[in-house]
Amino acid sequence: MAQAANYRTPGPLQLAVAAGDVELVRDLLAAGEDPNKLDETGHCAIRWAMAMIHIKRRPEDADTVRRVFACIELCLDAGALPDGPTDSPESCRRRNENRTSRVHVSSARSLSSG
Repeated sequence: MAQAANYRTPGPLQLAVAAGDVELVRDLLAAGEDPNKLDETGHCAIRWAMAMIHIKRRPEDADTVRRVFACIELCLDAGALPDGPTDSPESCRRRNENRTSRVHVSSARSLSSG
């Protein structure tokens, strides 16, 4: 049975780059995956990678961070724009909807716990 798409789910390249999976990133790029493609949340692979690096702060995360940087380099070599593609109005709308829904969920949790 097919699973319903989750609008917050990153694409395969975004997941591979954020995980630091150098071989998978290399394979996806070789297969023609666009490193500037925005996922359903309006983020490109490099943005996902930078988010991952931001949360990987422990000394034992150093190897993962190195692999994530290697994946970023592969994406840049494949033509990725450092800041990602210029946001389209559609991607901005989706990102704003995503933020708004998180605020509503957070507010509802605060109200129900208070």
